Amino acid sequence: MDLINCVDLSNESDYQNIYSSQLYGTFFMVYAKFSTETCDGGYKIKSITLRLLNYKGPINLGITRAKLVRMIHPDATSVLLKIEVQALQPSNVDVTVDVARDMECSIGGVLQVVRGLKSLGSDFVGEVFENEFKYREGFEKSSNGDIEPVSECREPEPENNYDMIEDGVQFDDIKGGYLCPESTNRVVR
Repeated sequence: MDLINCVDLSNESDYQNIYSSQLYGTFFMVYAKFSTETCDGGYKIKSITLRLLNYKGPINLGITRAKLVRMIHPDATSVLLKIEVQALQPSNVDVTVDVARDMECSIGGVLQVVRGLKSLGSDFVGEVFENEFKYREGFEKSSNGDIEPVSECREPEPENNYDMIEDGVQFDDIKGGYLCPESTNRVVR
């Protein structure tokens, strides 16, 4: 079973939901507004404007950068949109996506969204604890099978792989973080 959204690249007037997730206890969604021109079997993407809305939770998140990367799917032209978010950033503001020339997506193709997370930079920023990169899970098994209290924070997760995703990476090679790191959007028109 595939869980997908649908996106209409011919609709240039509305913001369309392309991604949703929860970080720092805040549920948020990312919307996109497209400017396109028709081409053989699909659309040439001229520009994308993103807007992140925080719906419920204690921390505002915002988009720090975004880039559209061309990818070829076996049976259709598809694209990958990389988005990096960070806590304590302005939200509900328009963010322009870097779009390379001749970026095409066919009808039936996929707009894949992969989210990276930028750390706050320290354990605490004001009253906010960096719980997405610093956390404990109470107990863990040692190599001899004994259960030991966890005394230190574990390695940072989610990993921010925004810079590791290069042009031409296959969908299966993408790792995007810990919770809901990506979404798939089928181009329907």
